[in-house]
Amino acid sequence: MSNGPNAILKSENKYIEIKEKYSKTLLKTVSAFANYHDGRIIIGITDKGNIAGVENIRKLRHDIENSINDNIRPRPYYEMETIRYNNAKVLVIKVFRGDHTPYVYNKKAYQRFDTSTIEADKVQYDELVLLGKNLSYEELVYGSIKLKFDLLENHLKESLDIRDIDVNLLKSLELYKNGSFNNAAALMADKNRYDEIGLDLICYEDNNMLEIKDRIQIQGISIIEHYERSMAFYQKHINKRDIIKSEKRITYEEIPLVAYREAVTNAIIHRDYSKIGHNRIEFFKDRVEIVSIGALPVGISEEEYINGNFTHARNRIIMDIFLRIGLIEKLGTGIRRIKSIYSNFYEKPIFDVMKNSIKVTLPKIESIRNRETSYYSSKNLNTEEDKLLNYIKSCGVINRIDAEKYMNIKKTKATTLLNGLLDKKLIYKKGVGRNTEYVAIVDKVL
Repeated sequence: MSNGPNAILKSENKYIEIKEKYSKTLLKTVSAFANYHDGRIIIGITDKGNIAGVENIRKLRHDIENSINDNIRPRPYYEMETIRYNNAKVLVIKVFRGDHTPYVYNKKAYQRFDTSTIEADKVQYDELVLLGKNLSYEELVYGSIKLKFDLLENHLKESLDIRDIDVNLLKSLELYKNGSFNNAAALMADKNRYDEIGLDLICYEDNNMLEIKDRIQIQGISIIEHYERSMAFYQKHINKRDIIKSEKRITYEEIPLVAYREAVTNAIIHRDYSKIGHNRIEFFKDRVEIVSIGALPVGISEEEYINGNFTHARNRIIMDIFLRIGLIEKLGTGIRRIKSIYSNFYEKPIFDVMKNSIKVTLPKIESIRNRETSYYSSKNLNTEEDKLLNYIKSCGVINRIDAEKYMNIKKTKATTLLNGLLDKKLIYKKGVGRNTEYVAIVDKVL
């Protein structure tokens, strides 16, 4: 807070609320932070970012403490701190996410949506209840109805050399307990009664979504089959190109297979199965969009999701089985792998976190042949730049001294040419100081 009130005001977001004066509406935000994530409420700053300060701050702290303790159940964990700006005092309430959700005010639970505090809907409330009991939807009892697991059994035989699925194995997989299957078991079974939880696979003729080339809609079957159908749809509609490079034939996929697989498994593992609706995978001329039903799991921020810095799964049992049968390789690495794969290309994936769904957009990668004929010609290279670029491409990697010797130029001229190619995004550099080297983007793509 040393940056002053304007910096604080600009930082108002999902995790910080600014108020000029105390009112009981503050209790809704306390509920929201306690239910979903840590947050701060700052009292004594106007909407314009001016320090209004708080009078009789000792009394205010006492009133807020009584108000929280009397009105929010169960009692959340929070701390209060007084910050002085010149001659004014500002009160900061730090609220910590609790383990005993839902934390309710006037019998309602709340959540943060951008800079607003809104009431949690029934589905979100039920999820908070389960979390408070250290349960998830997948762990709830599905019933004693008989289920078949032929598809899961085949995968287990292939990956773990298991002969047959019996009750003991189902228990060890956490699919069967106290004489009943849970929801995770039903989702893994060959058939289930979840007719409103499925998957739509759509391929369009163009980007206008006016003409459908191919469409498959599935429901009431194993989510393992969701995965298999998704991969078959990919093989049917994603082109592969063979490019001859240095007397070698290399195959390029319009959408990298590994990135697509990671996005699909993420959509299956992390979707909210308590919500009615179909996951959706749409193939366009220039991209593929994978949409998963449900917001982020409670306690995971958008930043943590996009950076891939989390291993928490909404459906732990399902994730564990997908790991055992080899459909995912490591926990919590999907987003990072997608970004890593695309780091070698100009096109980048897009991750959209919305209130009721998450969408991953995987752009199609242009062929390297088109890049070399059209992309580079559009960069208006002069003769020296073109000569140096071709030299870098032929060598794979050079340093500045190599450029000086090849071009027969001095250090300043070599630096100017290399910086020009860097600015035009035709090369990239790695290392620092004397270890700096330059690599052509084309070779990076390959």
